Amino acid sequence: MSASTALLCGVLVLLSLPALKGRVDDDLRCPHELGHQLKEGENRKKLFEAVRAKYAYMTYNCAIEVYACILWGFRFNAVPEHLNKTYGLYPLVYHRTETNQTVTEFFKEAADKWRNETLNDWYGHRQMGCDFEMKNTGNHMYHNYTVFCFFTGKPGIRDEKWKVG
Repeated sequence: MSASTALLCGVLVLLSLPALKGRVDDDLRCPHELGHQLKEGENRKKLFEAVRAKYAYMTYNCAIEVYACILWGFRFNAVPEHLNKTYGLYPLVYHRTETNQTVTEFFKEAADKWRNETLNDWYGHRQMGCDFEMKNTGNHMYHNYTVFCFFTGKPGIRDEKWKVG
């Protein structure tokens, strides 16, 4: 790569950074029943902080909050599968061996994991906050540990990787 090409790429990245910064105004104002499910206040604030810890440049999306709430409710005791594809998000639910975490521990772990992960873009999919270990039990493949994972974009070639069977 020539010096001028590298310089141009650097300028384009710097110019795009302000556009990546998420809005703060609507962060805690989602028009659904999460207030009741997360008991308002502290739990919802922890969710907000966990998401923003890694993705401060992304607009906080109500769908992310909804699905985080769903996953917290399951305590990760579910087979990986595509749930409702609202807003183009493809959340996955995973088996988890430890289910006695408090809400505080759960959100701290989420924040810690997301802070240490990177964003990948494969075939038009955005992979956000995804970390997993695979465990083969007989004929079925299960994820035995993860925080949670969202995909945006159109379903495609990567979906085969996430099938259970």
